[in-house]
Amino acid sequence: MQFKLILIISIIALIFASVFLFTQNFSLPEADPPLAEEIQNTVRIGESVLEVDISKTFADKARGLSGRESLPENNGMLFVYGVPGSYSFWMKDMSFAIDIIWIDQNKKIMYITSDVRPESYPSIFMPNSPAQYVLEVNSGWAERHGVKIGESVEL
Repeated sequence: MQFKLILIISIIALIFASVFLFTQNFSLPEADPPLAEEIQNTVRIGESVLEVDISKTFADKARGLSGRESLPENNGMLFVYGVPGSYSFWMKDMSFAIDIIWIDQNKKIMYITSDVRPESYPSIFMPNSPAQYVLEVNSGWAERHGVKIGESVEL
C-alpha cells in the first residue's frame, strides 16, 4: 500500500515538473527584433569599413564562421545580442584564425582577443565584462587597422 502511495505522489510530481519545464523559455538571449533590424551590413571603426554577415538567431550564433574556408578581407561576422552578457566563443570547426572584438551596449570596443587559432579548440574566449555585440574578423585585422579598446563603432 505504501509503495502505491509513493508511486502516485511521484507521478503527480513528475507531471507538475513536466508542465513547469515545458512552459519555461530556455533559449539563449536572441537579438530583439527592433535592435537587430536597425543594424546594417556595414560596420565602421574609425576610417575602416567592414562588410558583415549579421548573426541574430541562436542557430546563426551557434554556427558562426564554422565550416567556412576563409573570410574575404574587410569582411566579418557581427553577433547581435538582445541584452549585454559575457558571451563566449570557441574555434569548433574553424579553418582559419580570427580576431574577436567585443562591443558594449554603447557601441564602444571593450575587449579584443587577437589571433585566435583553430587549434585552440576547445578553449573558450570571453570578455572581462558584458558585451552586446561581438565582431569576428580575419586574424590581424584589428592591429592592421589600429583598432583599440574604447573606440566607437558604427553599426
